[in-house]
Amino acid sequence: MLPNPASAARVFANGNDVYEWCIIAEKKPLCVAYVMAVADALNDKNPIAGWIACIPTEVTGRQVVDIAVRF
Repeated sequence: MLPNPASAARVFANGNDVYEWCIIAEKKPLCVAYVMAVADALNDKNPIAGWIACIPTEVTGRQVVDIAVRF
């Protein structure tokens, strides 16, 4: 039996890591860059773990980060 590709994928940062980056002022630039890169990928019809995004053009990067932190 072959392993599930999703479970075999390398994880460079988990949700706890990203959340920490987003709540600690010194790490905020890392948070913004990471979250916006993922949002760009999802919004460009590149599914991640089965998820895609359709982000309206009027939504700001700050709003995307705020939503990610609340999620």
